[in-house]
Amino acid sequence: MLHQKSNLKIKISSAVVAVVLVLGLPSLNLHAQEKTTEAASQTQTTKDSSAHKFVEIMPKFNGDFSSFLNGKFHYPDSAKVHNEEGRSVVQFVVDETGEIQNVEVVKSSDYALLDEEAMRIVKSMPKWTPGTQDGKKVKVYYTLPITFKLVD
Repeated sequence: MLHQKSNLKIKISSAVVAVVLVLGLPSLNLHAQEKTTEAASQTQTTKDSSAHKFVEIMPKFNGDFSSFLNGKFHYPDSAKVHNEEGRSVVQFVVDETGEIQNVEVVKSSDYALLDEEAMRIVKSMPKWTPGTQDGKKVKVYYTLPITFKLVD
């Protein structure tokens, strides 16, 4: 019975993260990128000068983002034991082919395990539909906040 309760807690935690991300995606580029621009410029060491911050058509995740998260998300065991929660803001480049590149945390959750999990999730994403500018596919910076919240 205890094991079932623990599994339910993990599933609920995963669902909370998925819901937060899915609901946040439509406004993600404008809201999150504005808040992290200053932090990104201070913490980034390897900027891709050919990547755009904003384009006419922003890159798009292909498929059901919620299903992807449910299949990939893993709340780190140590973070659960220590009740660690937070929000990691991850920035990456979606290149002209839709590949994810230059993944890095631009705002830490203050917990290394949560930041590592956020980066792992982003690095495991399938190809996206690339962004376009003037009818051409281009590299685009994308900023994604990932919230980790344990549910009672």
